[in-house]
Amino acid sequence: MRWNESFSVGVAEIDEQHKRLVEMLGNLLEEMKRGRGKDVMANTINDMFNYAKMHFATEEKYMALYKYPESALHRREHEKFVETAKSFYEGYMNGSLSAIDLMNFLKNWLVEHILGSDKKLGKFVSGASLCKR
Repeated sequence: MRWNESFSVGVAEIDEQHKRLVEMLGNLLEEMKRGRGKDVMANTINDMFNYAKMHFATEEKYMALYKYPESALHRREHEKFVETAKSFYEGYMNGSLSAIDLMNFLKNWLVEHILGSDKKLGKFVSGASLCKR
């Protein structure tokens, strides 16, 4: 999977962070093709946690700054991601999680959250920032 402009939410800081997620997916896929998916899973899961902390804080900063009306729902989606990521880590540690499972989770997150909820947030922020000028 590679970054393309259809993933853009129209807020540069958020888009740059989303590019990192796409890069993580691409790296994991390449390692899986080389038969080394399991070797990189721990690093990928660690990256997911770091991504979540930094990225969600950024989005929530914009939600507060522009008084995003759907912020509570959006935050719940972030919390669900963190819970699921922890579950994936536990699955990896006990041997019940495959690289394919992790890849599918990340890909689904990208498609469902970024292209759905984050696009709505980006549109709201872009419109609100125009009104502030």
